[in-house]
Amino acid sequence: MVIILTVDGELAAVLVPIRDADMETVSLNLNPNFIAMLQESRARLKTEGGISIEQLKQELSELL
Repeated sequence: MVIILTVDGELAAVLVPIRDADMETVSLNLNPNFIAMLQESRARLKTEGGISIEQLKQELSELL
């Protein structure tokens, strides 16, 4: 079920059911700063590449 709210005939809000998500997930997915950070990270991964899980484990073990 979807509920559409209008004010004076103009769209004001839409309520949709959320399944398999918690408050933090929903909050992050609606946060423009978080979405921008994800987009920037994905773009940088495409241009600069990433590191293997083995490299990550090595770098983390050096910090501990």
